[in-house]
Amino acid sequence: MSRSSCSWIHAVIYSICLTKLGFRVMDALEPSVGMLQLAAKEELYRTSYNIGISAEPLPLPSDKYDPITICGWHGNTSSLADALPEMIRVVKPGGYICVVIRMDFVKDGDDYKDTYLRQCVKLAADDKWEQKQFTRFPSLITDVEGVKMMFKVC
Repeated sequence: MSRSSCSWIHAVIYSICLTKLGFRVMDALEPSVGMLQLAAKEELYRTSYNIGISAEPLPLPSDKYDPITICGWHGNTSSLADALPEMIRVVKPGGYICVVIRMDFVKDGDDYKDTYLRQCVKLAADDKWEQKQFTRFPSLITDVEGVKMMFKVC
C-alpha cells in the first residue's frame, strides 16, 4: 500500500473518530492537492487549506480550534518541532494537539531526540502545554508500529 493511501485511510479514520467524540466542524491543512481532492469528495472538512503546517504563521486566527491532529507526518521531526508553537497558537487553551507518527521516527531519529523531544520539554517547562499521553500501538495498515502523543494546551 502506498504512503499516500495509508495517509488517506488514517485521515478518514481520524475524521470518523473525531465526529464520534462530538467534533462537527473540522478544517484541513494539507500540502497534497490529491489528498484535498479526496477529502472534498468525502466532505470531511468545512474548509481545506492547500498548505502544510510549519514554523510559518498560518492564515488562521489564534485560539480557534479545540484539537489539532497530525496523522502520518512525513517530514523530519525537526520540522515538526519548529511547527509546534504555531499549532499551540491556533488551539484554544484547554484544547489538544495529537501527533500520530511512525515509531521508527521516534526510536531511530536523532532529530527526534535533538529537536522534537527538546521542544516538547521546553513547551511544557514554559507552561505552554502538558503531555497527556504517549502511547505505542501496533500497525494498523502497514507493518510499522506507531506512537500517539497527546498534549493539552495551557
